[in-house]
Amino acid sequence: VHDGKVSLQWDLGSGGTKLDFTGVDITNNRWTRINATRFGSRSTLSVQQLDSGSGPLPAVTGTSPGSSRVLDIDRNTVLHIGGLGPDTQGCLGEASLNEKNIGLWSYERQDGQCGGCFSSPQAEETSFHFDGSGFSLVQKSLRATSTSVVLQFKTLSPAGLLLYLSSNNTRDFLSMELVKGHVHLTFDLGSGALILTSKRVYNTGEWFKVTLQRNRRKANQSSEKEVLEAESPGTASDLNRSDLDPIYIGGLPASRPIRSYVGCIKNVEIARSNFDLLRDAYGVRKGCVLEVRRPVLCFLRLCPTSLSHLSVSSPLCLLTCLTSLSLRSLSLQVDEEKVKSVSLFPGGFSRLSPASFFIGGLPAAVGLHLPIRLQGLSATFRGCIQHVCASQQENHFLPSAAHFGSSRNSHMTFSINPGAVLRLSVRSWAEDGLILVLSDSKQMDFVAVGLRRGRVLLSVDLGKGPSSVTSSVPVNDGQWHAVRGGDRRTASLSVDGSSPDVASVRGNQLDVDGRLYLGGLPAAVSGRRINVSSSLPGCIRSVSLNGAMLDLSAPASMHDVTSCFAKDQTGSYFNGSGYAELMHHGYKVGSDLTVSLEFRTSQSDGVFLGISSAKVDAIGLELVDGQAVFNVNNGAGRVSVRSAAGLLCDGRWHHLLARKTKHSLSLLVDGRSYSTHNPYPQSTSAETNNPVYVGGFPGET
Repeated sequence: VHDGKVSLQWDLGSGGTKLDFTGVDITNNRWTRINATRFGSRSTLSVQQLDSGSGPLPAVTGTSPGSSRVLDIDRNTVLHIGGLGPDTQGCLGEASLNEKNIGLWSYERQDGQCGGCFSSPQAEETSFHFDGSGFSLVQKSLRATSTSVVLQFKTLSPAGLLLYLSSNNTRDFLSMELVKGHVHLTFDLGSGALILTSKRVYNTGEWFKVTLQRNRRKANQSSEKEVLEAESPGTASDLNRSDLDPIYIGGLPASRPIRSYVGCIKNVEIARSNFDLLRDAYGVRKGCVLEVRRPVLCFLRLCPTSLSHLSVSSPLCLLTCLTSLSLRSLSLQVDEEKVKSVSLFPGGFSRLSPASFFIGGLPAAVGLHLPIRLQGLSATFRGCIQHVCASQQENHFLPSAAHFGSSRNSHMTFSINPGAVLRLSVRSWAEDGLILVLSDSKQMDFVAVGLRRGRVLLSVDLGKGPSSVTSSVPVNDGQWHAVRGGDRRTASLSVDGSSPDVASVRGNQLDVDGRLYLGGLPAAVSGRRINVSSSLPGCIRSVSLNGAMLDLSAPASMHDVTSCFAKDQTGSYFNGSGYAELMHHGYKVGSDLTVSLEFRTSQSDGVFLGISSAKVDAIGLELVDGQAVFNVNNGAGRVSVRSAAGLLCDGRWHHLLARKTKHSLSLLVDGRSYSTHNPYPQSTSAETNNPVYVGGFPGET
């Protein structure tokens, strides 16, 4: 404080800066709230007197000189409160650093006389922090015809569930969540869902208040001068719930696959009642802590010139690092230190093919394969990581889904407690394929779910003869569909929450083994009686039996199961370990050949296509150092043509056309043409007789 005005000073190592807040004189014996924040070289200062009756004045900002962006602190850093000497007079309260409270009476050393104050500043309303691992559960008797919800939240996360009103006996529900930073309201009264989405984004780290008022089918959602109104479809007007049905805040139990909320919530009011969010809660604590995060740059080299960005902070250290991995060297820069590099072994890498990229830690099974000297470094990171991106991105995988159909007997096996009610989600373009089977060893009793002509087929046999029911709508459209099947007395099948299709079942009890096959059957297990021919070519996720979720990452056994892409695309994915064989009986290239294909990759080297012979005649189309190369040997020697444009290993789709004639070779890559003449005019035909291999080739070829 200087002359009654608050000032902020800081120096990051390249010059000091002073920021003054001249709008408020605090020497009037009133409580004043001071908030100072810094991100990189930029700082902000705001000052507000709590009982002045006027709103806060605009904050002031400033930037420190030079290139320094990091405040070097560690465990030995000393925090002085009240001054660096005995000159400061007045009262301090509610002090916090990075939104963590500082106990003013738990000091390490005291200079001068420090006593208590006769009053303290008015504390903020009680807030609760949700760490993303759980939820808070409350109960409240609500009128069926109306709903009133008010809450305040603060978060930096773009997605997460804020509130969910469930019903255990009907399909009625109401949810409020963040989707890409927008407040997203959904409710279904039994005749169709209404969805309201805010235009503004609210994951800015500030407190926002959102209010919901529902009167029968009409809904009004307001937040920060933004008001949305709509009316739900159909005729149903009541939200049917029992008094004991739970109200979830901040997330759902783990058995329900939805993203939990990370951030703070306070002042929750439902039907004019307030709640203690700690009374029945998991992953919730009192107070509000949004960890301060700094930008950190990291480079992961999958292909020359590729870039990745990564931001990291932890409670113990804030750092900026820049990492570059090339084929021959590894470089690292921390904060503003000089870049340090080390050469790799002579010759470097011929190629880089990372199978997995882990952030924040390693799975236990992966850590065990590290060298002993590195296993101590595989401990899970505690802190925050942000801004992870790459200029060449592979199609992302869904961590909780599995893709089947790589072979006829692709499958997973699980040991389970048999049950009558199953739920799962499926995505496929296929007409036919097996999704799930429960049976005894002789398949006298069984439950089987599969696709038949693009529709879901549920077959049940309790030992008295099979019964089956087929979904009324096809599901082989490449979209995710939720399937619910089974009952103790009937074969009941529902897709995407539709009214179930039902067939009667003879028998009283399902007598099956404690084994479940997902996606297909092993080669040793016959599918004749359940009329199954092959595995499902598609993805499956969110599988539960009697409410118990199956962990698709830990089956008892599996065969030819791969990861499932988050975004379904046409084409075939090669993971670098195999190949496709076409024209098994052999293909003769002869004098003329044209090959056309599209590809996308982040790898700098790989095989597109190859055809060979028992002699030297062969053709090959490949990626070498990020460029397309077309090789032809007509028997007299190799002739090659190579592209010379920008690198093709940038994760984007590229079109490639390769043409061979008697006297020339040509490449057309994204519209740019490259050609060369055949220097062996007496040899113009490639007498090949082997199959066409795509994406790789057998070891003996």
